[in-house]
Amino acid sequence: MSGERRASSKQLRTIGLKLAMSAEEITVLLAAEHVPDASTTRRQEMLRHWTAEALAVVTGRTHWEILKLSRQAGFRADCRWIARQVGVTVDEVNIALTRLLRLELIDGQWRDQTRLVKLTEGGFRKLALARIRKKAAEDQITFQKDKPAWETQ
Repeated sequence: MSGERRASSKQLRTIGLKLAMSAEEITVLLAAEHVPDASTTRRQEMLRHWTAEALAVVTGRTHWEILKLSRQAGFRADCRWIARQVGVTVDEVNIALTRLLRLELIDGQWRDQTRLVKLTEGGFRKLALARIRKKAAEDQITFQKDKPAWETQ
């Protein structure tokens, strides 16, 4: 009642009954206790965001293909040209480019910023996931290498 800690469900039911609350009112009170606070909601949103970023890099090849193309002579910073070369839609190219920019893997001129001497798909993914972990850490989200899921601090 002082707000120092959350009341248990049993305590809330007991209090509700002593206050002659209806079962429906007690249910609402119990439900309200399980609504996450703003900081928890924010952490959950960021967790979903960075998990989606990692999943997109790990499961798709578009990011890798764009980066590989950017190192080739004759590369054109043109979404339609890239889409034809990679075999994806212009929208997919735009989403991948946005992600590559956000992770600082390319610059504003769409040039490779990985600093990888030999660009391999595995090396690219490892670097991209490291950048995602770094960005997630800035949002106070941590990824445990030995655990299969993202976790909040």
